[in-house]
Amino acid sequence: MPKYSGTLIAIALLVLGLYAGGQYYLSQLGKTKSAEPGSVEKSVPAGYVVVNRGELTHEAAAVSLRRLLDQRSSFDKLGIHYTANGADVHLIADRKAEVIERWSAGPGGTLVDSVWRGNLDQRIAWARKHGDFTVPDLPPPEMRNLYH
Repeated sequence: MPKYSGTLIAIALLVLGLYAGGQYYLSQLGKTKSAEPGSVEKSVPAGYVVVNRGELTHEAAAVSLRRLLDQRSSFDKLGIHYTANGADVHLIADRKAEVIERWSAGPGGTLVDSVWRGNLDQRIAWARKHGDFTVPDLPPPEMRNLYH
């Protein structure tokens, strides 16, 4: 047996090395990906009152936001949650800071965040007719895609 002991030890070490290497390789593959599209979730910042409005066009959402701001004049931070063309949309306004923020998540899961600063009333009036808060001669929105 002493004649084969070196060979047996070498074979045992080779098998152990192959096993450890295989386990390391499998650990690097990670878990399988879900069939569901990935997404980023963003919640409404603290202090906002948000009302659900169902399916709306962007123009109707601007009208709804204007009504909400008029009806609840004692609140500075208001918003609406709605769906438009299959996208889940949050539209919030901070009256004191004169900021409108909209984030929408389409069916693919990518969240698009847009922030308009200044001239809140003028931007809402424009969006009631055009569906967008980007008013000519005012600063464009800050936009970013939040990926998963």
